[in-house]
Amino acid sequence: MISPEKIFELKSKIRINRPLIHCIANNVTENFCANAVNVLGAKPIMTEFEREIPEITSAADAVSLNSGTISEDKLRGLSAAGKTAAENGIPLVIDIVGAACSSVRLDFLKKFTEDCSPAVIKGNQSEIFAFCGIPHGASGIDSEGEKISAEAEEIILSAAEKTNSVIMMTGKNDLISDGRKIISVSNGTELMRYVSGTGCVLGAVTGCFLAVSEDPLSAAVSAAVTMGLAGEYAESSFHKNGSISGFAAGIIDGLFSDDKEFFIRNTKFSLIM
Repeated sequence: MISPEKIFELKSKIRINRPLIHCIANNVTENFCANAVNVLGAKPIMTEFEREIPEITSAADAVSLNSGTISEDKLRGLSAAGKTAAENGIPLVIDIVGAACSSVRLDFLKKFTEDCSPAVIKGNQSEIFAFCGIPHGASGIDSEGEKISAEAEEIILSAAEKTNSVIMMTGKNDLISDGRKIISVSNGTELMRYVSGTGCVLGAVTGCFLAVSEDPLSAAVSAAVTMGLAGEYAESSFHKNGSISGFAAGIIDGLFSDDKEFFIRNTKFSLIM
């Protein structure tokens, strides 16, 4: 059963177990993602070179993939990592960045999820809607802190059932479903949308929790709570100094923090169904 105490326990387990996380990240945010994995206590390895991926991925405890910056080489690397993870039973999260703004990405991601059976499929509302074949009206990658629409719950429930993956729809509140339950996470702050890559970092954080969790739903909820709380932790310093660059660094501080009282007191999630 998911609880604030259980989520903190899993966060602590990352630091104890030191899992190896193979990340193929968005090139724009690669360093941010690597630092996030590292401060949580896991070990990032960031290769995307197709020829070495089977060896690297097969040694990982979890895999975090991101379609934010693509090329022919990058797509081959993503496919190789996904197939290796599937063949070896290694939990995988795919962040479907840009699914709503490019048919090339969308076609690739649909085939990828069919072939590789990711434990978690993560995206903002526009990306998840595009993935499900639903009109979305996106004009780029970022969601601009969009509010989750009324039909989103039904959509992610159906998508989770069809893909046999946990669907993680990020937004003002994050909605997460395994096809049976829907959980809403309301941690976070509006300031996070002024820092490029917080969504990508959430994908990497999800990989860390997949490595230590018994099930993907718990991993996804734990990651969303942890990332949201890192933003709230950073916001407290921002209100003192007004530095948005300091806020970005503060997110890493928040991920590193082991303040159990702050974590449990401020965790905010609810079971919708």
